[in-house]
Amino acid sequence: MNIGMNREMVSEDWDRIKNFTEAEFKCKHCGEVHMNLQFITELQHARYLSRCPYVISSGYRCLQYDAQIGGKGNHPTGQAADILIPDSAARYAILNGLFAAGFTRIGIGKTFVHVDGLEGVKPREMVWLYD
Repeated sequence: MNIGMNREMVSEDWDRIKNFTEAEFKCKHCGEVHMNLQFITELQHARYLSRCPYVISSGYRCLQYDAQIGGKGNHPTGQAADILIPDSAARYAILNGLFAAGFTRIGIGKTFVHVDGLEGVKPREMVWLYD
């Protein structure tokens, strides 16, 4: 991981991200956005490799909101996102792009794919299913 990019994003960083906006990653509870620059940069690369849109349904979550919805993941760290999946072809393309970009922590649901990039805290190489 590039130490220079392992920090929270600022407005100028969002201006350089081609396919995502800061608004997509706002907490639905408090409206704040504390996303990690390295994570968003890698997610942008995965989106490019997937060759299909990524619609973000959840990005940053404050600790209060994460606890309220029963979260136990990495959204409060700014290193996680849920991507909506419209169909099986998109699911395949998105998963292919995420793996090709080097993501190794992925959760698969019927309507979304969760991806996170938090290293050192949880098992690195893991794919799980949501009910």
